[in-house]
Amino acid sequence: MRHEVLIYNQTRRRIEKTFVRRVILKSLNFLKLKKPAELAVLILSEAQMRKLNRTWRGKKRAAEVLAFGFPSHKFAKLNGNVIRLGEIMINSKET
Repeated sequence: MRHEVLIYNQTRRRIEKTFVRRVILKSLNFLKLKKPAELAVLILSEAQMRKLNRTWRGKKRAAEVLAFGFPSHKFAKLNGNVIRLGEIMINSKET
């Protein structure tokens, strides 16, 4: 089964994408899903994380990590044969 990890670095900081991908894939394999899964990982600036945290959680500070699942009663969306799990946003200051 082939899971897909989409990594988007929205900062100028260098990120070890292979390490991030390997950690996420190990986690997905641990879950023993019956279908391939897709997960997006976004590396964002502290200002971007502060804005998202204020918008979604009403907090004035930057979050270290935010996660958003695709809306459904099972917290995942089946797109064809792929389970779309959602997005994880990581504050680049914490990497």
